[in-house]
Amino acid sequence: MAFKESLQSFCKMVGDKTQETVQVTKLKSKISTEKSNIKTNYEEIGRYMYKKYKEEGEASTDLVCFFESIDSSKAKIEEYDLEIKRVKYED
Repeated sequence: MAFKESLQSFCKMVGDKTQETVQVTKLKSKISTEKSNIKTNYEEIGRYMYKKYKEEGEASTDLVCFFESIDSSKAKIEEYDLEIKRVKYED
């Protein structure tokens, strides 16, 4: 009888831990989703401000360095794309 009770106790403990793990995983997933939503909104704010800067040519001096960095990165991406095409067509 002691073995059966011990086994039942162990199974209950495993079940409780499993349920706890599932709940924690679900909550972590929800947290991740919310963080992703925040990141998306930050990105949209940035896109809006960058577009406004490109259209109007004016922006806060605090933001201009970021916009210039974006322009520089876009130019590098174009260069890298051209290099990829060059490498592919050399073969």
